[in-house]
Amino acid sequence: MCFNSLLASPKHDTAHQCLAVRTALELSEALLHHGVADVLRQYGAKTERNPHFEEWALCLAAANGSVQGTTRWLGHGEVDWRDPPPSMRSTALMYAAAGGHSDVVMSLLEAQACPALVDQKQRAPFEMAREVGAEALARYLQRTAEHWRSSNPSSMLAPAEWQKPSGWREAAPEVDPEGSKLAGLTAAVQASRSMQGKGKKVIIEVLRATGLQAGLFLHSLDPFVKVRVGQEVQETQYVVSITDPEWNEQFEFFIMGTEVIIFSVWDYDLTGGEDHDFICRAELPLKHHVKELYKGQKVMLELHLENKTHDDDSTLFVSMQLADFVSKPRDAFVVWAVWFNMHSITD
Repeated sequence: MCFNSLLASPKHDTAHQCLAVRTALELSEALLHHGVADVLRQYGAKTERNPHFEEWALCLAAANGSVQGTTRWLGHGEVDWRDPPPSMRSTALMYAAAGGHSDVVMSLLEAQACPALVDQKQRAPFEMAREVGAEALARYLQRTAEHWRSSNPSSMLAPAEWQKPSGWREAAPEVDPEGSKLAGLTAAVQASRSMQGKGKKVIIEVLRATGLQAGLFLHSLDPFVKVRVGQEVQETQYVVSITDPEWNEQFEFFIMGTEVIIFSVWDYDLTGGEDHDFICRAELPLKHHVKELYKGQKVMLELHLENKTHDDDSTLFVSMQLADFVSKPRDAFVVWAVWFNMHSITD
């Protein structure tokens, strides 16, 4: 089964869509849906990848605003690779800017993505950010692009004509025309996704932060925290004009134990708009704390917050505990024992 995969935010027009012919297996692997990928392999999906899979996966992660996906695929190819036709020959940075994904933009710039490149419509990333109302991000990208152009005056910024790479495979059906395999495959993929959607409920508490610093765009600080687990995002209330805020807010997520939790701190837009400014973030791989969680422990953590524009000593204090152990502490050991025996957790 081949997909003409069209993944776009509602904010985007067609110029910003990540459009490419890829197989279902490539798509599931790029999106880090490992359970779906396993099912597809079991049903005979072809494992060959078209060239530049890793770069395409990075573009996909950037378009979706996935920090986890961006982190996974960065460093596996050319950061300024352009998505082939029929797209507008966009780069990962363009896709991130077009979605207003400030945290992904900062990750890409740190990896030396070029902010001055333009797509086939001659639009730079800052113009794409401006189109979706991310004005602070647009201003920063525009300044960064101007600085880059002044240091590289003779560089070619527009996309060259696309040359089909060696080994490129055109789309071809992977199932029989009658669709007898397709029904079973679709059901299996849906079942796998359903299983992935289940898990254990974890309570994550965002306690406080210390040493926050205003970013490039800011004069005062009204911070709040976004907590991302997979594609689900929840956020705290904002606190007015403070660099050592306290939130003490709890959030519930369902986890499988392999996720990377992203905590990002933002400055709230007090004008009433949605143009919040990114300040800093921290990543928390759950695999390092699964044993503690499934033994019923409340995990207390001090996370170093990283800012992509300058060094600081900001710290975020959070806690985690499985909901089963909060509501039924006496019976929760059974949960841990069953899970431990089934999954054979190792350090």
